[in-house]
Amino acid sequence: MPAYTNSTARPRQELASVIREGRGINKLNIHSQILPALPVNKRTVHLVKAKIANAQLARILDDYFITAPGANVERMTATLNDDSFTVTIRKREIQVPDEVEMDYADYLSVESLMAAQAAEAVEITTEYLTAAAIMNTTNFGSATNSAVAYTEANIATINFVRDVYDSIERVLDKGEVADTLVLSSQVYKRIRRSTLLTNYVVSQLGKGYEVNQSNLQLAFADVGIKKVLIGNSVYNSASDGATPVMSRIWGNTYVWVGVSGDSASAQEDGIATLQGAGVNAYWDSYTPADGYGVDTYREEKTESNIVRTKTSKAPYIANGNAGDLIATQFS
Repeated sequence: MPAYTNSTARPRQELASVIREGRGINKLNIHSQILPALPVNKRTVHLVKAKIANAQLARILDDYFITAPGANVERMTATLNDDSFTVTIRKREIQVPDEVEMDYADYLSVESLMAAQAAEAVEITTEYLTAAAIMNTTNFGSATNSAVAYTEANIATINFVRDVYDSIERVLDKGEVADTLVLSSQVYKRIRRSTLLTNYVVSQLGKGYEVNQSNLQLAFADVGIKKVLIGNSVYNSASDGATPVMSRIWGNTYVWVGVSGDSASAQEDGIATLQGAGVNAYWDSYTPADGYGVDTYREEKTESNIVRTKTSKAPYIANGNAGDLIATQFS
């Protein structure tokens, strides 16, 4: 039977699947592994903070406390501090006119597409805010320059191992035990090709092991590192409607060495205690779905449906002692 032909037929690209640029961006996010989510029941939250200096933590009973029978016992005063923060709320709306919805009604709901995009937007916002809070000298103190600048010209002498070891010691000097490294994908791709780090991984793990994310963690495991996290996310920083400009969320200026929890808090000695340097707190009465909310409502005067995005999720750095910054001198 002859094949059907029609000289007037034209491709109907509008019947093809919807093309959604940037769909995979949120798969790269690492914020939940650094600052886990913490629901709070008030917009302004007050917490009890036991500080090393005031709560008499990490003390020893040295010779000063040797007490003779019947003598007075030396006393120290322990006090607790109060800390507070206010949850930040961000909102955005997108208008979907009925005419636009009807134009595309044959193969998708524009309102549903905008609602899905809204959820993606608040997710990547959390990544952006987390990176800004972690790679921040206001939160963790002045950064220390790397022993050798992380430049291509120094590929044979970059000493990432020394920098990490020294940073772990600086965290310990503040009374905390580091268990996490966070670095940008560009810094990671530079240091994984460095001669000294390659030699170190082989010396720790054996011949044939390459420098990759999992092997870095294994190589530093004996000094307490449980996570090596690579920041690889990007976002569109262009003006509304302009040609997209994809900007890196995790910059190359610093490597963070610090404490992160697998959960926001856990019971320690019967006390609910924050596990890491901080959390991503959200007001669960206002945005109960992990800090996010996507609502739609009708606006009759413009014959439109409005998609409203809101998030109350934002980083709270609870313990500035639980982190240290290495200035990479990257270029």
